[in-house]
Amino acid sequence: MYSFEGNIRYSETDVDCRLTVKSLIDYFQDCSVFHCESIGGGIAHLKGRGLGWMVAAWQIHIHELPSLGDHVVASTWPSTFGMTCQRAFTLERPDGTMLAEADSLWFMYDFEAGGPVHLPEDEIRKFDEDIAPGLDLPKTRMSIKAKGEGVKGTPTVVGPELLDSNGHMNNAYYINIAYEAAEMDGTPARIDAIYRNPAMRGDTIVPVVHDPEGNGTKTVELLASNGDAYSVVRLYATE
Repeated sequence: MYSFEGNIRYSETDVDCRLTVKSLIDYFQDCSVFHCESIGGGIAHLKGRGLGWMVAAWQIHIHELPSLGDHVVASTWPSTFGMTCQRAFTLERPDGTMLAEADSLWFMYDFEAGGPVHLPEDEIRKFDEDIAPGLDLPKTRMSIKAKGEGVKGTPTVVGPELLDSNGHMNNAYYINIAYEAAEMDGTPARIDAIYRNPAMRGDTIVPVVHDPEGNGTKTVELLASNGDAYSVVRLYATE
């Protein structure tokens, strides 16, 4: 397991001075990056091999969002390796109170080949000391279906500030765009997200919001101009 500690910064909070949903995902993503850097499998190392980690799916459960100045501990560890790496995350208070937990699926992308590749054995071995059982969560889905016609939201043009080190839009922004388009009452209790096609600089993303049950749980498709999906995000209403 890899962990890092910190205090919730003002720049990470919303109008109520609570951690934003996007900043929560940033904590998880930063934790995985720090973990890889600490074992010699970081961004510069992988770029030297023409490789990079990319997320295929998230399952995030939010119990409570911490407030400005709160001390938190972010942790991550891999649980399984195959075609993908299954990675768990937690955000806790120092006393162990769980604030949020997540399961995720990651794959290795070969930039020269232009697609995913089998995880190199020497990269997997770097994680040997940190592999541990995953969280007690439902199986993370690789498919999310949107029901009904849906309502189009405000398009987003991908600017340079939304890109990550792979040259694609950072995975947290997909969920942030979906969350803003959904206009939910309160913080979602759970977020599922799958990624289908990477959005690049200059692309226009059109959110389409589906609320077939009318119970506050919404599914948001993030679509390209030709109708292909960049991502599909389901946001579950708090019970």
